[in-house]
Amino acid sequence: MRKLPNRSGRFKNFNREEVLNMAWFNYTPTQPNGPLNPDNYTLAGSTPTCTNGPDLCAIQADNDGSDRPEFTEALKDDMILALVAHQQNSNVKLKS
Repeated sequence: MRKLPNRSGRFKNFNREEVLNMAWFNYTPTQPNGPLNPDNYTLAGSTPTCTNGPDLCAIQADNDGSDRPEFTEALKDDMILALVAHQQNSNVKLKS
């Protein structure tokens, strides 16, 4: 196993499988609890095309095996930063 720095600058173990599980999920709000409810996302077949705006469009996350996103603390931070600043980042796409 290799070690790479995570966002905090600390090193963590990972394997190739973890990297390959990352996928894009379109935000399709139909259930309560908004952006933190995995049932409000559908697996995207490719990288979504979203116009930069104030509203959540898509997130990149690990697939939980049921085609739903897994919410890590780092992803939640990315979502908060993107929504507050109205600026997309590498894991969060916004739309108008």
